[in-house]
Amino acid sequence: MDAYISPETQAELLSSASWQAAYKESVVYLGHFIDGLQKNDGALPKAGVAKSVQTFQIFVIFTLLQFAITWLARWILFEPVARIVLAGKSGRQVKRAKVEKFAQSANEALYYGVYTVFGLLLVAHQEFVWPSERWFPRDVIWDGKPLTVELCVVCYYLLYGSRYVACAVSLLFEHKRKDFWEMMAHHVVTAVVIGISYYIEQIYIGCIVMVLLDPADVPLHIAKLWKYCADVRPNTGFGKLLQLTADICFGIFVVAFFATRICIYPYVCYAPILHDIPKNHGNIACTALLWILQFLQAMWMCLIVKAIANMLAKGGIEDVRSDSEDEDGESKKDK
Repeated sequence: MDAYISPETQAELLSSASWQAAYKESVVYLGHFIDGLQKNDGALPKAGVAKSVQTFQIFVIFTLLQFAITWLARWILFEPVARIVLAGKSGRQVKRAKVEKFAQSANEALYYGVYTVFGLLLVAHQEFVWPSERWFPRDVIWDGKPLTVELCVVCYYLLYGSRYVACAVSLLFEHKRKDFWEMMAHHVVTAVVIGISYYIEQIYIGCIVMVLLDPADVPLHIAKLWKYCADVRPNTGFGKLLQLTADICFGIFVVAFFATRICIYPYVCYAPILHDIPKNHGNIACTALLWILQFLQAMWMCLIVKAIANMLAKGGIEDVRSDSEDEDGESKKDK
C-alpha cells in the first residue's frame, strides 16, 4: 500500500474530519442531483470532474447508502409483502427461498426503474446525446483539456457506479442464481468501466451506456413477480391471469432487451473505433470492457431464447435466467 498511496493520502483517508467533510460534500452533490431532476433548462451549475480523495470518499458513502437502502427495503417492505402475496387465502407457510427471490426481484425492479427515470430526466435532454461524435469532445479527448459537466450528471455517475458496487456485494448474500458468476462479472465490469471512464473523463459515452442498460430489466423483474404469484395459485382463473400478465411483461422485456442491448448497444461499443479516438491505455481499457459487457448481453440473449422456447412448449414463461440452480436443495433447507 505504501508503494502506491502517499502518507498524506493515507492520513486523509483515515481522518474522521476528512470523512465528515466528504459527507457534507455528498449532501451538496445530492442537492445538485435533485435540482437536475427538476430542471432541464441548461442553467444548472457546471464544474470539472473532481478526482480527489474526497471524491473516493463520496463514492464510498454512496455505496454504503445504497447497500443500506437495498437491504432495509427488503427486510421492512418486500419480504413482508412476499409472505402475504405468496401465502394467498390459505395463509400457508411460504418457503424462505421463495420469499428471498420475490424480495430480490422487487428490489431490482425498483432500482432499475428508478435509475431509468433518473437517466431519462438527467441525460435525455443533454446536448451530447447525439450525434455520437459528441460523446468524445475533441478538446477533452484529443487536446487533453478538462471536461466541464453539470454537477447533477457527475452525481448521477457516482451514484450509478456505487450502485453496482453495492449490487456486487449484495449478490454474495442473495438467493443463489443460475447466472451468479455472469451477474457478478456484469456488476464488476460495469463498476470498473464507470471508474475508468470517470477518471479519463469519458463521462458522455458512459451516460449513454447507463441509459441504455437499465430499461429492459424493469419488465423482466416485474414479470418474475407476477410469475411467483401465479405459481402459488395453480389451476385457478386468477392464477392464469397472473401468468398471462407475466408473459406479457416478459414479451415487453424481450423487445426492450433486443432493441437496447443487441441492436443499439453494439454501436456504442463500436463508436470509439468509428471516431478513431486516441489509443491510450485508458481508452483501450474502456473499449475492451464495453465489448465484454456486450458479450454478456449476447450470452443472456441465448438464455432469453431458451426461455421463449420453454414458454411456447409449456404455456408459460419460466425464470431461466436467474433461478436457483437447485430449487429442491433450497427447499430442503427451508424445511
